[in-house]
Amino acid sequence: SAYTPSPPAERTFFVPGRIMWTKNLELAIQAFQLFRMTAPEPSTWKLVIAGIVDRKSGPYLDQLRSLASGDPSVELRVRPSDTQMRALYAACFATLFAAFNEDWGLVLIEAMASGKPVVAVNRGGPKEIVRHEHDGLLSEPDPGRFAAAMGRLAREPGLYERLSANAPSSAARFGWGPFIDELDGELERELGTAGG
Repeated sequence: SAYTPSPPAERTFFVPGRIMWTKNLELAIQAFQLFRMTAPEPSTWKLVIAGIVDRKSGPYLDQLRSLASGDPSVELRVRPSDTQMRALYAACFATLFAAFNEDWGLVLIEAMASGKPVVAVNRGGPKEIVRHEHDGLLSEPDPGRFAAAMGRLAREPGLYERLSANAPSSAARFGWGPFIDELDGELERELGTAGG
């Protein structure tokens, strides 16, 4: 409920979450660099990676800064507030999710609740949350394929609009109401089976 669907205010791909090696953020940077080579109006696009960096992940943050090579269109924002994170979701064009092997993906649901399509790795939790070409795009974790999916969002307005429109109802599938309804239904089926 803290996230409200809104049209994109910026041509920004947003990567929310902890900044640590398991999030595979270099995939997002490399894909963005490839995407910009063929993007419409390439100088107008940005990549924003925002999240908490713990002490042991400091060298990884340095590695990401080096990979970005001082490109001003790639921003790394450390320790944004919850309000700032919601503002980034609201303003962005789409969200990227590149983690190696995430068993869930709360940021995917937050992005969808904000009315933003996601490009996510085709493995783990994203496969349970993202419905390919319905509310987001699933891609193999390869920079070229990720860049191609990002390019589809930028070049196919009909696809972008459909994914954006479907995203909020997709996020709602993971609220407490649907969870309790499904749990109640399952308990009733099991109790009915046990009694019969």
